[in-house]
Amino acid sequence: MFLEKYYQKMKEAESYLDLSDIAIEILSGMPQPVSMVSGPISSGGRGSIKENLSELKRVVSDLKEKGDVIFDNLSFEEHISRIRSSQSNLSKEESNQILLEEFYGPIFDSGFIKRIFFLPDWESSQGASWEHGKAEELDMDIVHLD
Repeated sequence: MFLEKYYQKMKEAESYLDLSDIAIEILSGMPQPVSMVSGPISSGGRGSIKENLSELKRVVSDLKEKGDVIFDNLSFEEHISRIRSSQSNLSKEESNQILLEEFYGPIFDSGFIKRIFFLPDWESSQGASWEHGKAEELDMDIVHLD
């Protein structure tokens, strides 16, 4: 659960870079090693954002129950959607690429995320495929879930 100060900062964020700064601040206070779950959200997977988010939430919860320290990027979804809606002049692919480069890129480059769990069918997602390539580039621990 996020402290109120982080939620307020997320509400005030005007860009993906603003959100990544908040995420890195949160990550810097988390016990190491920190893991993240990656999988389809807006493309691929189960075919709908609602179903993809439901699966992601379930896996995050299961991993936390097993004792993994998980950076829950889903807490940012409301604010990512808000910022995305202000980019109506961009295609979905362009908007997704900016999200990956300006939000997830700095988070991965921070070095706080040590392991990434990939949901089944991650390859069907533009974002998860990008995250997989970035995780390989940074030599992170990659776990493919069944």
